[in-house]
Amino acid sequence: MNPKRLLLIFFGFALLVFIFLVAARLPRLMEWATKGRANAEIISIGAAMEEHRKHLGHYPSGELADTLRSLRGENEKKIVFLLMDAKSAGSGGEFLDPWGTPYRIEIQGTNHLRIASAGPNKTFGDGDDIQKSSTNAPTKP
Repeated sequence: MNPKRLLLIFFGFALLVFIFLVAARLPRLMEWATKGRANAEIISIGAAMEEHRKHLGHYPSGELADTLRSLRGENEKKIVFLLMDAKSAGSGGEFLDPWGTPYRIEIQGTNHLRIASAGPNKTFGDGDDIQKSSTNAPTKP
């Protein structure tokens, strides 16, 4: 057989194997990327919440939509702490995770913050939740 033809067949076969392996892992890669986006958004929300606390002396209060509005600049000093894509807001004004579930923001006391996504199955309190907690020094009056 012609060596060029044999080489072409080999590379064609190798390309098909590569495509098959990538296609087989694509759903996992997409899930990994989506979880990464949720993690990044949680970190951004947490940083915005902390900046709000530093500049205004308190975390935003009220319902989730009120918190988001305050982070987006509807606060007493008109400071924007969080920029977000309009597609990330739910119909009630809450910040949605990549799976369409509102993030949960829990404030305990004056310096403890927990932000969570329900994860791919959209159910809080099980193994696929993505969350971050932080405790910071209290703000000075």
